[in-house]
Amino acid sequence: MSEPSSTLSLAQVKARGNPAVILSQNRGATLVDLGDGVACLEFHTKLNTIDDDVIGMLGDCIARAAGRYRALVIGNDAADFSAGANLGVLLEASRSGLWHNLDRLIKAFQDALTQLKYSSIPVVIAPSGRALGGGCEVILHGAHVRAHAELRCGLVEVRAGLIPAGGGCKEMLLRHGAGMDAEDSLTAVQSAFDAITGARVSTSAEDARGMRLLRQTDTITPDRQHLLSDAKADAVALAGAARTPLSPALLRLPGESGRLVLEQQIERLQASGTMSAYDAVIAQTLASVLTGGQVSPNDTLSEQAVLDLEREAFLSLCGMPMTQARMQSLLQTGKPLRN
Repeated sequence: MSEPSSTLSLAQVKARGNPAVILSQNRGATLVDLGDGVACLEFHTKLNTIDDDVIGMLGDCIARAAGRYRALVIGNDAADFSAGANLGVLLEASRSGLWHNLDRLIKAFQDALTQLKYSSIPVVIAPSGRALGGGCEVILHGAHVRAHAELRCGLVEVRAGLIPAGGGCKEMLLRHGAGMDAEDSLTAVQSAFDAITGARVSTSAEDARGMRLLRQTDTITPDRQHLLSDAKADAVALAGAARTPLSPALLRLPGESGRLVLEQQIERLQASGTMSAYDAVIAQTLASVLTGGQVSPNDTLSEQAVLDLEREAFLSLCGMPMTQARMQSLLQTGKPLRN
């Protein structure tokens, strides 16, 4: 990808005073015309957390951009790309038993990221600062990532008593080799399991590449001031190149036999004190998702089937008082509760 020396910010674009640069907006996000046939989706909630408004714009922007633009960038001028899901919204809905609303919200997020992944135009993600939980899941679904060198990225949902449910489990399975042609699906599942239960946050973009949160083809910008300009140049280059449309993958997962192996690993970790009793409950829930639920090792699962497993597991954990206690602790103190 090209390495332009110019700087670009959304504040600069908006300051030009042309109201036509604002293509669509709500309280959580704005779709901006960057010029040269490229649009940019900007989150602007507190800490760029993902809520109803952001999810609505994610779902809407693909259709809007695909009709008028040749590429889309998702990025912003803020210190952090996204701190993840709005835990306050999740906690309130969980305590109120608003399961239909929660299911609808999670499904909308999954659908939006699926649209993003299979968009007819290239989508370049431009993260900097923190990209945690759902923010990391946005990154996992882009056609290309142009990351700031100091990116701190990770799937940290277990700290809140949850598992990734925006496609994070699915994408980590695929990145660790659980596709249809997998020779050893259990090894891929164990790698994804370790990555998600570890809840590690990268120390840099290069570290995120080693964690398979970035791909070898993704690129890194050392200077934060050049990030959006570089991402726009990448988008233009991708739009001008021949592209083979992606098709949803099939996954080969081990089913019950794999789940039993992971449960033995969980028992050892709990016995050694590495996992608390409730860490083990979360890990067992995750193990069921990653091994494909009731699937036979000879069968294959669609991406949508894994998304459905993610969503069901996420909702079940939201109903647990100890998950709700973890969410409350993060909201009140910023620190995970080890219960």
